[in-house]
Parts: sequence; structure tokens; C-alpha cells
Amino acid sequence: QLYTGRLKAAKASYEKACAHAAAARDSHLLGQILVGRIGALFVMGDARSGSVLVPKARRLLELHGDTDYLRRLYVNIGSGYYHRERYREAYDANLRAIRLMEGAGRRDHVWAALMLNHGIACTQVSRIEEARDSFARAEEYGAAHGLELLVAQAQLNLGAMEALRGDYRQAFRLLAGAETVLSRMGAHDLV
Repeated sequence: QLYTGRLKAAKASYEKACAHAAAARDSHLLGQILVGRIGALFVMGDARSGSVLVPKARRLLELHGDTDYLRRLYVNIGSGYYHRERYREAYDANLRAIRLMEGAGRRDHVWAALMLNHGIACTQVSRIEEARDSFARAEEYGAAHGLELLVAQAQLNLGAMEALRGDYRQAFRLLAGAETVLSRMGAHDLV
């Protein structure tokens, strides 16, 4: 429901699922469902209600040692805060998610997308070198795994970073490469 735009129905479904998990006294399942519910609330623009649920979800997931869902929790928090233009909180949440993923040895497409998002958040809090590193890591992973769109998005952002540093030749090279791929893929909004 959430991914088809039926936000109110998704919110109601998450509330019911939480009630059922609580009634069944399944605290682990409740923690996992809360992650989705928090994500839905942030998507709906209700960061306040989502933020209220975060400590409970975190506590339950930590109790059960569920680092995968803790990572998902921080990804949802980071995304939610970014879209509310609360960049410092987005940066912090993304960093926690990255540390959990790397601590578990996970370097997959989700990690790479998170690196891209983290780089974008870094630019908003003036952590330019950290942003460049995040974009470069996303680009490297994308290139190694044939993820052209991810590579192009990383190059687009790296190009902007190089322009800030005054290396316009490198910025142009990166931006031209990104434009070629994005145009071919029909990502006109990014072009």
C-alpha cells in the first residue's frame, strides 16, 4: 500500500500489525513492524509521530540483536529527515546505518545506494571530503557490479564536488559521462 500511494491505508495496516504483534507478545516482530511504520510516517510527512516510535523500535531490535532491521530503521530515519531538510539528523542516521552494514560485512547495492544518499547529506552539512569519499565508494561499487544508474548519479555528484574544488576539467569529464548515461537511460530529470 505504501509503495502504491495508498498512504492512509498503509498507516492503518501498520497500526493493526503493531497491535497484533503486541497482543501476541512478539516483541521482535513488533520491533520489525515499527521500522516499516516509522518509514511510512516519515513518507507521509509525520516525522513527529515517527520520531516518537524510534526509541521503542531501537530498544526492541537491540534486545533481539537484529542489526539488519536496526540498519533499516536508520535508513528510514535518514531518508525521512533528509526530505524534511533536517540534514544533520539525516547525516547522523545514515552514518549509523553505514556502520551497522559495514560491521556486518554487508557491501551490497543497498549499501552503495546508502553511500550515495550519505554523500548527498554530507554536502548539506559541509562535509565535502566525506561526501567525495561516499560518492567515490558508491561509484566504485556500481562500476564493479554493472549498476550504470548508480555510477552516473555518483559521477553527477562527484562532478559537483570537483567544481567546488575548482577542478573544472575533472568536473566536466564526470558530468559529461553522467549525462551520456542518464540520457541513454531516459533519466531526463537528472540530466
